[in-house]
Amino acid sequence: CEVLTAALRAVDVEARWLGDVERSTRVEYCLTEQSPYAILAGDRKICGLAVRRYRTSWLVQGSMLVRPLLPVFLEVMPSPVGDEFRHRAIALEQALGHPICDDQLIQVIMDVWNHWRTGSSQWAVRSLDLSSSNDERRTANCVSHHAV
Repeated sequence: CEVLTAALRAVDVEARWLGDVERSTRVEYCLTEQSPYAILAGDRKICGLAVRRYRTSWLVQGSMLVRPLLPVFLEVMPSPVGDEFRHRAIALEQALGHPICDDQLIQVIMDVWNHWRTGSSQWAVRSLDLSSSNDERRTANCVSHHAV
C-alpha cells in the first residue's frame, strides 16, 4: 500500500492509504467500498488491495483503475453498485486530468518499489514530465494503449 501510494504521489495524485479502516464483513465490490487496504484520491477509491497471510508466505492482490470504465460497463452494473461506483471510485486518468501511458505508470511503480525494497530512506523516483507542454508527445506515445 505504501509503495502504490508513493507511486501515485510521484505522478501528482494526492493519494492516501486507509490503513486503519476495520471491516467485519467481506468486501463485495472492491472499488465501491472502504477497506483496510484502500488507497484514495481525495475521497474516492483509486486502488484496492487484498492480503492473505499463509504460514510461510503472503499473497497480495490489487487493482488500480487507470482509465474510466466504458459506459457500457456502468450500464450493466446492478443499480446500487453502479451508483456507488460513480460516487466512490475514480480512475487514475480522471484524478490526473489527462492520460498516462501504461509503461510510464509501470516505471514509476517499479522505481518506488526498488527504493522501498532496498531500504532507501527516500523514495525519490525519476520524475515523469507529465506537464501540459508534453500533451502531444504523450498522446502520440500512448495511442496504442488507448485503442479500443
